[in-house]
Amino acid sequence: MRYRSEPSFDEYFMMALGMINNTAPFDVTGHPAMNVPVGYSNGLPVGLMIVGSYFEEDKILKIANVFERIKK
Repeated sequence: MRYRSEPSFDEYFMMALGMINNTAPFDVTGHPAMNVPVGYSNGLPVGLMIVGSYFEEDKILKIANVFERIKK
């Protein structure tokens, strides 16, 4: 049986960096943000990033809820 080797720290770190391009600006500014899955492109998951104004988490949750309901 063959086991997949674990990535090195550098490989893991570079993969992680590639995943934060869309979220890092909002982590820094403190804006509420969330990602809603919308489907797949070339076999990879695609999401919709919803960003709100400060202290308006309720609005992005409502928008995500509406999107989830209409997408079905």
